[in-house]
Amino acid sequence: MERSPLHDLRHDELIALILQLQDRLAVLEARDRQQTKPLATQAKRIDDQAKRIAELEKRNPTQRLDEAYSVKAEEKRREDARQDGKPEKKKQKSTRRGRISTAEKLAAATHEENIWPGEHLLSDCRWRYSRVAWRIIDG
Repeated sequence: MERSPLHDLRHDELIALILQLQDRLAVLEARDRQQTKPLATQAKRIDDQAKRIAELEKRNPTQRLDEAYSVKAEEKRREDARQDGKPEKKKQKSTRRGRISTAEKLAAATHEENIWPGEHLLSDCRWRYSRVAWRIIDG
């Protein structure tokens, strides 16, 4: 048997070395537990999710249509879905669409007012343009 450097250590040194190695072993075992713990929790989560998926598939299987999908088939489905054979209610379209033209505004006007600069006479002024103000009275 060969002699190792540990054979030359005294009793106190051997005990100190053993305590140091025990501390290092405890640290390494804790690290090992931390690294294996996520793997166990991941495996558990995967199993739980697989069970949930299986339950959902049992509850709501994918519906397969026996007939080919077409516009006629869709119209027939809608017709069959109507309650008591009543036709579907259609949304009424508004009679007014978009902006109201200036001519329409002028035709509907009930009040007309000429405005010109106060420091000039109306005879000195010449007409440049007209501006239609819609629904503005007293500010």
